[in-house]
Amino acid sequence: MLACLGIYLSIFAAIIWACIPPLIDKKYVGTAYGIVYCIKNLGTYIYIYLIVLCTGPIFMGAIIDNYGYVTLFYCMIVTVTI
Repeated sequence: MLACLGIYLSIFAAIIWACIPPLIDKKYVGTAYGIVYCIKNLGTYIYIYLIVLCTGPIFMGAIIDNYGYVTLFYCMIVTVTI
């Protein structure tokens, strides 16, 4: 399952970075790369935040065991991306 996510992210990055120069004016290519990079980082932040929400609250250093929800979340992500 995680291998599928890794393959997807590799293909996605290769496609997105290669599509920018033909679509954008030459003097704006650097700005376009920056915007795409910011959007990618925002997606990573949201993804990690959702994982933290799935694992449950932390009480005095002990994490409540809700990793079944994390596995379900990974399965949903892989299903949506395929």
